[in-house]
Amino acid sequence: MSYRLTILLCLALYSSDIQGKKLRIYGGEDVTIQDYPYSAALAKISNEYFFCGGSIISNWHILTAAHCIEQYQYFEIKVYVGSTRLAITAESGYRLQRCIRFNQFRNKIDLPSSNFINYSIGILTGWGRTDTHEGDHSEILQKATMKLYSVPECNQVLPFLLHDEQLCAFNRVGVGACIGDSGSPLVVNQEVVGITSLLRPCATGVPDVFTNVYKYLNFITREMYDMNSVVCT
Repeated sequence: MSYRLTILLCLALYSSDIQGKKLRIYGGEDVTIQDYPYSAALAKISNEYFFCGGSIISNWHILTAAHCIEQYQYFEIKVYVGSTRLAITAESGYRLQRCIRFNQFRNKIDLPSSNFINYSIGILTGWGRTDTHEGDHSEILQKATMKLYSVPECNQVLPFLLHDEQLCAFNRVGVGACIGDSGSPLVVNQEVVGITSLLRPCATGVPDVFTNVYKYLNFITREMYDMNSVVCT
């Protein structure tokens, strides 16, 4: 039997006036991969184009947003992990035919053990642009601290209604998700609770929207089940 690295998709839910775009962190700060070894980047093999973030949740699985790879086949994608600096070359990265060996630079993040608590403080990481002008992604891993809010509270401030499978998070004007970094993890107490999915204009004072991972926990664990006993060598 052959095994391959699997990308697990948590669906982003769209409203009529907003799109799931490739978000990037705006107003973040430089960090090292040792502090956030679960961080992953997805790129297209043919042109080395970085298009989304993700998180390592096992030796065999990357968690990201569904709309990140809906236009790609598995054989077109590479996963980049284990480095603070995102160097996308033909020689680097993991093709999906092999697993990820853990060490201090690449390791898994736990799935949520319960639904998030309102007003929790989370950490968003990714390699997106650090401003709203057109340009390439950040070469250095970025982080932003965000406060999480429940769906009813989000619905009071957003110009559209969230679904129960979502949550929103906010820091301040000038800090948040921006074009380019969909799929990146929002982590609370070393558990991935959110997947970056939707945005309004970058960091303008409106909360960013995330898929609530806990709401998809049964789906995720079911998809991971067959690989639980497979050793990564």
